[in-house]
Amino acid sequence: MPSFTDWLARNLFISEEQERVSAEVAANQQAILDRQLREGKVDLVEYIDTSEDIADTGTTFFDKELGKRGVPALLATVPWWVWVLGAIAIAIYLGPVLRPVLKRLVK
Repeated sequence: MPSFTDWLARNLFISEEQERVSAEVAANQQAILDRQLREGKVDLVEYIDTSEDIADTGTTFFDKELGKRGVPALLATVPWWVWVLGAIAIAIYLGPVLRPVLKRLVK
């Protein structure tokens, strides 16, 4: 699970331009590797290993290591049990206010 600092790094220090450039570089590297396989300069095992390394760059790498972009990803940095404790605290705090409203709805 990515941490809050990972989320900050992803959203503040890694731009979409950097991700786009990384994707373009990966596509060019893959094209070169495909050509080398066709020409017989690379064997199949080396091709598969290198293709996996190329695929694990840019957005894929950032998503895996730092988490996704945006507010939904920020919410994912909080452990599930904190959300449960928060919901219980809100229910206890708002219980006296909601009790009369719920009694009217039940009738």
